[in-house]
Amino acid sequence: MRMSVLFPGCCALGLLVCPGPALGQVWRSHGYPYGYGGWSDPGAAAALGSLSATSQYNTTRNIQSANQLAGQNIAAQQQAAMQSNIRNSMMSQAQTRTQNILSQQQSNQNWWFQVQQQQVAQRQAMAPQRAPMTPATSFEPAATATASASATPPAPAADDVMQWPTALQDSRFAALRGEVEAPYRRTPGKISYPTAAEYLAMLRPVEQMRALLGQMTADISARDYLDADKFLNLISQQAQERAKPKP
Repeated sequence: MRMSVLFPGCCALGLLVCPGPALGQVWRSHGYPYGYGGWSDPGAAAALGSLSATSQYNTTRNIQSANQLAGQNIAAQQQAAMQSNIRNSMMSQAQTRTQNILSQQQSNQNWWFQVQQQQVAQRQAMAPQRAPMTPATSFEPAATATASASATPPAPAADDVMQWPTALQDSRFAALRGEVEAPYRRTPGKISYPTAAEYLAMLRPVEQMRALLGQMTADISARDYLDADKFLNLISQQAQERAKPKP
């Protein structure tokens, strides 16, 4: 009985007085993560190492993704700036071409008028002078005849009501002249005057005559062209004024 009591007590006393390495071995044998010399569990250390490697990998991936996204943004900005420069350059070139075309057209027109004026001067030097036509104050038959009474009016084309300028007496204008004069022929043997709707209807054949006149510049003199153009402007302006309702 006495021996059974003394044995456990001696074992405990031995553990207390044994050196650190031995005590660490005892603790290690029981699986505790503490012991002499900073010992740790190999499984826990491996887990910590794996976690650290994963964290570093994720950090690296995040940095790479951020760098890639920043590069894409910079590339997109550079592409947008390049496209904007291209569009601005194309618009500038288009405006320049348009301006050059308009300038060339104006130069061609000026050249044409100069040539025509020279030809007119040559013809006038070789032929009897034609009396200048007094500018008409109205395109309508009675008013035009009154305004032109003191001057030598141009010979009217066959069956014409109005005294058309020389260039507009060409046979190519016959049908269009008939459309403009139709309202004045409503009453046989008497000149009638158009209604508001008929005045407005004159604008279409007048514009067609203007387009046809522009195609005849090589066949007529500058003077005849300008006289015809002024007469067409007179018809267009007065027809619109007389189509307005009177107060």
